[in-house]
Amino acid sequence: MESTASSPGQAGETFQNLRLAPMPLVHQYLLRRQELLNRWPWLRPFRLDGLPFLGGAFVLSHSWLPGMIEVTAPLAQAVKQLAAGEATPGSGPEHEQVTTVLRELGWLADAPVDLDAVVTKTQDVFPAVQNPNELRSFLELLAERRPKVVVEIGTASGGHLYSLCQVADPSALLVSIDFPGGDYGRSPSNTDCKLYATFGSPRQRLEFIRQSSMRQDTLTNLKKMLGDREVELLYLDGDHTYAGVKSDYERYEPLVAADGIIALHDIWEIPEEVPYWKLAQEAAIYWQELSSRVSSREIVDSRYPPDQWNGHETRTRLWPPVGIGLVLGNRGTEH
Repeated sequence: MESTASSPGQAGETFQNLRLAPMPLVHQYLLRRQELLNRWPWLRPFRLDGLPFLGGAFVLSHSWLPGMIEVTAPLAQAVKQLAAGEATPGSGPEHEQVTTVLRELGWLADAPVDLDAVVTKTQDVFPAVQNPNELRSFLELLAERRPKVVVEIGTASGGHLYSLCQVADPSALLVSIDFPGGDYGRSPSNTDCKLYATFGSPRQRLEFIRQSSMRQDTLTNLKKMLGDREVELLYLDGDHTYAGVKSDYERYEPLVAADGIIALHDIWEIPEEVPYWKLAQEAAIYWQELSSRVSSREIVDSRYPPDQWNGHETRTRLWPPVGIGLVLGNRGTEH
């Protein structure tokens, strides 16, 4: 957890867990995902003087606690200054107002990240195509390590990236790679990526590479971003064809530290009766081959899907087991 030294509130308080997003970016995100409109948990404790719903300048939220607040530009500026240590709650009326409200909500408590609450956000706010029990186990492992360099292939609606930001080191570099117009998941727009750039804590750095992971210049650009740093978590959730998964693994595995983790999404064989999910099947085939020759672990919630699941209820938390495969060192050189 970030030290409170840079957070000028009361003892045991921090402003580092607050997240601010410009409202135009939120508008664009919701326009492309209108099914989320009735599920985003809005809070409006600030007086908005007759502004319409979604009429504020910014959306303020907590890293994991539920609720969102529309705020004016002056209040957003006060939050930024408080988070940066450039102001105290007594610096001005806006600083005092925002501190009082957030303290009452419990958003300033300097507490360990609540992984269950993070997972809930990846179901209701920034969707992740993931069985929540599997994601919870994955995040628990990462929270122990606090990776400082994370590379994700496959951004989609940002749910996995959001959760990775909350368990990564407070000063981590996170790079997400996605191909505009790709066939797997909902490829993010440029405005989506600007919104996703607000997911992290003030000291985290988020970068986006908007082209195919199979291109050589994608690898070149990533190496420039990394400099002399090694990847501590490589998360593969892009092209789900056998050739695509194999290419991503072999192309980016050399960048991973010896004690780093490589995670592959969709490693569980989808039942024949759920054709909607067969798109991911070839990732599972590659995982079967890979896991036989590396030190590996599987995270699979075999209790799902419930009998009533039909393959399309993706927002009811009745997710099937899609699985996460982990390569944990001893990767060898054979491909």
